[in-house]
Amino acid sequence: MNWKPEVLEENGYALFETLPHAELLGFLKKHKSIKNRYSYAFLIFNLLFFLLGVSYSYWLVRTEQMRFGDVFSYLSYGISISILLIPFHEYLHVLAYRSQGAKQTSLSANWKRFYFMALAHRFVANQKEFIIVALTPFAVITSLALLGLLLGDSTFKLVFLGLLIVHTAMCSGDFSLLKFLEYHKKDEVLTYDDAENKISYFFRRRMN
Repeated sequence: MNWKPEVLEENGYALFETLPHAELLGFLKKHKSIKNRYSYAFLIFNLLFFLLGVSYSYWLVRTEQMRFGDVFSYLSYGISISILLIPFHEYLHVLAYRSQGAKQTSLSANWKRFYFMALAHRFVANQKEFIIVALTPFAVITSLALLGLLLGDSTFKLVFLGLLIVHTAMCSGDFSLLKFLEYHKKDEVLTYDDAENKISYFFRRRMN
């Protein structure tokens, strides 16, 4: 959106939720009971990739195409790659923000609790724009991993399965924020980050 944060109230919006970045995990825990299409989609993707990984690994060992130790090693490579992809994941958020018009973007990390955030300073985003920002890393990395899964041999299949299992689980924060916005969809929620003060704000249209 082209709005500045200062015009939100005069356009009929009121602040209803704040998210101090240091308290991200508490914010997500507070709203974990919300159930909607994003919470179900996250559950389905996690179960799908986990069961696919387990069943394919079992099949390789059962048919004696690969030893259990080798299966575990290749899955571990995928897990390691998913962790190494964290900067790429966050930069995809940044690129998505820029595609929606954000000018001042940055990355923030909480090393103590090991979570990361892509921020767009004072960029007011509506739900549609935030969906694009939140899902871009999941969509891009999952698509590339699935392509590798289809084209690779059994070794690479295990690596990509390990990547898919862990990376999907690591997208929990993205899906949690999406389910929060979906829950308030009728309120026409707008949100923006204050990167300097490390806090995000959520506004909704005031009821007349």
